[in-house]
Amino acid sequence: MTLGATGPLHATDLPFPRDRARRAWLAAWPLFLLGCATPVIPPGPQGLRTWQGRMALRVDSGPIQDFSAGFTLRGDALRGGLELLGPLGQILARIGWDAQEVTLVAEGKTQRFDSLDALTRQLTGGELPIAALFDWLDGHQPAAPGWRVEMADLGAGRLRVRRETPHPTMLLRVIIERDEAAI
Repeated sequence: MTLGATGPLHATDLPFPRDRARRAWLAAWPLFLLGCATPVIPPGPQGLRTWQGRMALRVDSGPIQDFSAGFTLRGDALRGGLELLGPLGQILARIGWDAQEVTLVAEGKTQRFDSLDALTRQLTGGELPIAALFDWLDGHQPAAPGWRVEMADLGAGRLRVRRETPHPTMLLRVIIERDEAAI
């Protein structure tokens, strides 16, 4: 039992609510900082290029789908992996692919797909040109029918890609915070 100046200490004797708010802020501020930080991900297997940053995808379907996340992307269109990260750095989903299959692990469930096109079609209602995305990130402009790419700010780590046809239209915005060449 804790004793106050005049006997047992009660909850009403504690310095509330101003001190409570201050203590809550002091306890929570590191979480706010973590929400703005990009976690440091260790390098992937040798030979795989790695990009790290943030991305946002808008799919103009009924209803409109908006998604944004931090990410770590490794590899190329033939072999690689993608981790999608929440605001506190927690892994929301992992996608891995090679010539045989594509695997998605999210919410404790594993799904398998025949191709990256099949995965993006199921998740968004349309295909994302994954092979072209790797070229765009490298500064090349391959033909991707129906897609318009804005690479003027790629040197600053910004890529903007819009799917105009076929429907649904999509807008993919990528901000690269770290780009590591393959070892």
